[in-house]
Amino acid sequence: MTHSTHDQKPLAAEYGRILRLAALQYALREVRASYAFAYLSLAHSSSTHRRMRTVTNYFLVNLSVSDLLMSLLNCIFNFIFMLNSDWPFGAIYCIVNNFVANVTVAASVFTLVAISIDR
Repeated sequence: MTHSTHDQKPLAAEYGRILRLAALQYALREVRASYAFAYLSLAHSSSTHRRMRTVTNYFLVNLSVSDLLMSLLNCIFNFIFMLNSDWPFGAIYCIVNNFVANVTVAASVFTLVAISIDR
């Protein structure tokens, strides 16, 4: 039995899709790691150095915590949902995930508004 090029096109397309998704997953992992490092270093410097305890820095720590919660509790699960077109995490976490998304985005926006009012 010989394979024609018609049989190989779907396989090549699937292989390309898998490579793109793997590259995207790697990039998202690196972005999350760099965000976590930046947020933790900001929180550490704001809490340990007395001179860094300003209102703006507290707002920035609040912003970083809300963004970190978004990336840890929402982005990973939505990425898996978009890959599989299925939600394997159950109905309860679906509700929690949507709640976390709305709360963290609202916290980020309101923190940015507070920073701009403070300035």
